[in-house]
Amino acid sequence: MGYTHYWKNKPSFSKNNPSWKNFIQDAEDILLITESLQLVRAEYDQFEMIPEVGENRIKFNGIGEDGHETFIINRKNDDDFEFCKTAGKPYDKIVTAILALGKHHSVIPDISSDGNADDWNEGVDYASKVLGKKIAHPFNPQHKHKKTTGENMVLHEIPLSETTKILVTKDTINEKTFGQVRVWTKPKNNDDYVPTKKGIAFDLSKTGEIVKGLLTLEDQEGGEA
Repeated sequence: MGYTHYWKNKPSFSKNNPSWKNFIQDAEDILLITESLQLVRAEYDQFEMIPEVGENRIKFNGIGEDGHETFIINRKNDDDFEFCKTAGKPYDKIVTAILALGKHHSVIPDISSDGNADDWNEGVDYASKVLGKKIAHPFNPQHKHKKTTGENMVLHEIPLSETTKILVTKDTINEKTFGQVRVWTKPKNNDDYVPTKKGIAFDLSKTGEIVKGLLTLEDQEGGEA
């Protein structure tokens, strides 16, 4: 079949199933970053459609020639077996990251692959880095997660309340640099702020367009926005 990953499905999950909800939440966080790095879209030939991640399914592919088969995980399944042939193209890293995450959350009971354990290291490390927690390696429980070269630079801070603020940051993950404008919050019994889903991640080449839009908004509000 070519370079392919295979996995077993559980028949279905309710929308409120804790394992499914946690899986979708983490997958959304991974794909939010990934989309900004221009790695995946909903389909290889639909450049403007961001990856689909919601309560019923996850769906994405690489972009253009870097895409191959569309990766899909459904909440409800008629088949107990699925596969995705990536041909080892760049989006394979994201496929392995999401599959490892699915097993981590007990959404996917079993995974096999045409690749070896080392071929999964990059995807597993990527998921762990983005989420800020260790995601178990499906094929090597003793895997020592690579400390990827990363930098998180806070450029501007806007306090909203005693426990919430907006941060404008310049972030680098695996030598890919992007900007973010995101709401951060401080959970109870925790001194550290954590990012929320409220915000955007964007390619730095779009910074001028974003600033232009914000200045237009300020002008419309009489300079008081």
